[in-house]
Amino acid sequence: MNLNKKTDNDYEDGPFVTYYENGQVFEKGNYNNGRIEGAWVRYHQNGKVKTKGNFKNGKEEGPWISYYENGQLSYKGNFKNGNHEGVWIGCWEDGTIIKELTGTYKNDKKVSP
Repeated sequence: MNLNKKTDNDYEDGPFVTYYENGQVFEKGNYNNGRIEGAWVRYHQNGKVKTKGNFKNGKEEGPWISYYENGQLSYKGNFKNGNHEGVWIGCWEDGTIIKELTGTYKNDKKVSP
C-alpha cells in the first residue's frame, strides 16, 4: 500500500509507505515533487531495520547503514550526491569484514583499502 498522493503536476508528494503481504512495513519515507527526499528506511520481514539513510534531491546523501536479518552489520558508509564517498565497511553475516568492499571511496570509486 502506498500512502503518498499526487500533486497537481502528477508528481508523488508526501509520506510513502509500502508493506509486505504479512502486513509488516517494507519501506517508508517521503517524496517531494516526485523525488525521494529525507529519511528513508527499509525493513526485513521480521520488523528489524534492513537499510536506513537519507535522500537529497532524489539521491542518497550522508550516512547509510544496512543490517542483515539477524541484526549484524551488512555495510555502512557515506554517500555524496548518490555516490559512495569516504570510508565504507562491508561485512559478511557472521561479522567478518569483506575486504573487497571495505575501504575509502571517492566519487563512487574505491581509492584505498
